[in-house]
Amino acid sequence: MQCFNLFPKITELDELLLRRAELRDRLVECHPEVSFRIMNGAPLDVAKKVKSRPYPPGLDLRIGLLARAGVPIDLLNGKTAAALGAGLDDLVDACACAVTAKRVFEGNALRYPDPPERDGFGLPVAITA
Repeated sequence: MQCFNLFPKITELDELLLRRAELRDRLVECHPEVSFRIMNGAPLDVAKKVKSRPYPPGLDLRIGLLARAGVPIDLLNGKTAAALGAGLDDLVDACACAVTAKRVFEGNALRYPDPPERDGFGLPVAITA
């Protein structure tokens, strides 16, 4: 269901990249769990959600990784997330993507695979962390 809801945005981005080839190397795809794995130096052994509900030990682990990555975590809580119309797990994931954006800017990002594969339209296919 989550993927189904993302398809319109994926299509929108693909159309943009087909029109504006100069953006193809600037716009990257990120997955929060891959970013957390890079921040941790190893796969995480605690889930963020259990039975589709936020799991505090998993969220605490990820918030700790964000803090070590330099993210100011004082506003990473349920109250802030609710004010933004999101769940805390979504806010934590967004912060992980921001850490990846910083790594891209600094030239430290990793891509999987590297070099990226290309789809039938020549668009890059890779996860960046």
